[in-house]
Amino acid sequence: MREQTPKVHNDISTQSLQDSLAHIERKLFSGGAVLTSKADIERYVEAPVVEAVTSMWEKNIPTTQSSANQEGETAWIDIDYTNLSDDNKKIADGLGFMNEYSEENGRRIVKIGIAKEKDDTPDSISSKMLEITKDFVPQKLIRGVYTKREMARMYVCDEKDIDSSFVEDVGMVLGEDDRVYASDELLNNQKNYEEYAKTINQTNMGNLASKNLIERS
Repeated sequence: MREQTPKVHNDISTQSLQDSLAHIERKLFSGGAVLTSKADIERYVEAPVVEAVTSMWEKNIPTTQSSANQEGETAWIDIDYTNLSDDNKKIADGLGFMNEYSEENGRRIVKIGIAKEKDDTPDSISSKMLEITKDFVPQKLIRGVYTKREMARMYVCDEKDIDSSFVEDVGMVLGEDDRVYASDELLNNQKNYEEYAKTINQTNMGNLASKNLIERS
């Protein structure tokens, strides 16, 4: 795993950059909280990184914090590296941009981002952040999904009581896999991952069959 120090510029504190980001509302988001919907992203994530965070959220990439306001020399997103799939860990490791690793509450966190340029605007930062996160691939949902046993512990009840009516009453959704999802949107993200995984598996099986056919000929 490559440890990198981000390259930043010392001349970014110009009035033009300060002015362009001055209206960006600073938002605090706890790394322990779960983004259950796109509305949550709009509520808790600063505007210039909303698109990038949304793109990763749709792929079930667990993000923990982000920043893109007028303070500091970088715009960045923290990702829960410990809970990335093997494919996504390789992508995070291979980013030629700012990627720093740290430990947080027993998890490995990777910070990815860009150095702000003096002529950057919220839109340009958004485009750059979206560009460096676009190669991440869908993975299995990790956060915002619970087994019935976990739900029983959370709500101090018997596991057999966790039925569709109970789940609906607490504002969640019971999936066909008998797991409980914090929202319809997260359930949909998981279904999209399953379709992606099925397509990849079929492609791999087809490639293997073609390889075996060539080797036998």
